[in-house]
Amino acid sequence: MFTLYGRYLVPGPLLENSLLPAVLAADAPETARAVFKAAMSGDGQLALVDPHAAGDWDGGSITVRNGRLFGRCHLVRFGGDATQLVVVSDDQQLWLVDPHAGGLEMIQTDANADPLSSFASVGLDGVAGTPLADPSAAPRLIEEIRSWVRTLVACELSGIATHCVRTTIDYAKEREQFGRPIGSYQAIKHIIADMHVHAASVRNLCDSVLADTVNSGAPTAVDAAVLKAHASKVVVEVCQDAIQVHGGIGFTAEVDLHWFYKRALALRPWYGDTRALEEMVGAAALAQTTEHASTTKAV
Repeated sequence: MFTLYGRYLVPGPLLENSLLPAVLAADAPETARAVFKAAMSGDGQLALVDPHAAGDWDGGSITVRNGRLFGRCHLVRFGGDATQLVVVSDDQQLWLVDPHAGGLEMIQTDANADPLSSFASVGLDGVAGTPLADPSAAPRLIEEIRSWVRTLVACELSGIATHCVRTTIDYAKEREQFGRPIGSYQAIKHIIADMHVHAASVRNLCDSVLADTVNSGAPTAVDAAVLKAHASKVVVEVCQDAIQVHGGIGFTAEVDLHWFYKRALALRPWYGDTRALEEMVGAAALAQTTEHASTTKAV
């Protein structure tokens, strides 16, 4: 489904309204379940207030004192449109917050960077919230949400790549130079071949990670990071190659490629760009190697 969202550039909080209820509803209190049910039926809109969403940028900080929330999250997708906020605090707890609650400040930010999303900065000054999960279970649910976000964003990027490859092939068959379709020239064939390889690699990696979730229920943090790191890098390159093959017209608003390119650029840093996620994967691999060496030594 998220591949199709990318292929046709479907706008809206589709990820927030489908993922958050799916992960959180089972352990949530009854009042929160009603909120999630309304969001899934289209009668409500959720936003995820997670300072970690900005990757290795400064996304803000949210603390809890005496059961009240304090701090700020600088970048919240669809925050200004949300009917309820799911807040992730620094101590790895989950809260449901009314965006009209006392002490909450919502500031709309410049949305030009992403053609399909609006953004807001959310400030919290002693805001009351409803705990969404048992304190011992919340860290696992937060990790699951972040892994799913990376996986589903990669699927959307895969759809963008598929559209760009298809559109570029059609254009290369139609556009002529020196009496021949430009697709007959070897240089153009090489570019399109590379685009296809990149798009196919992202699609296959998405399929592989999703296939593993059939038994596990959710992608692992490392699998999701590897997938998102790869998709963030190569899909932007596919968009750039598509614009190059289209020539001068590819740089104009007359061709819709710029919408796909802007969307890919906007999704690239969401929950970690390639560099940040590669560092995360490397740290996990080193930790696993160190643990294995310690176990071997102990044995």
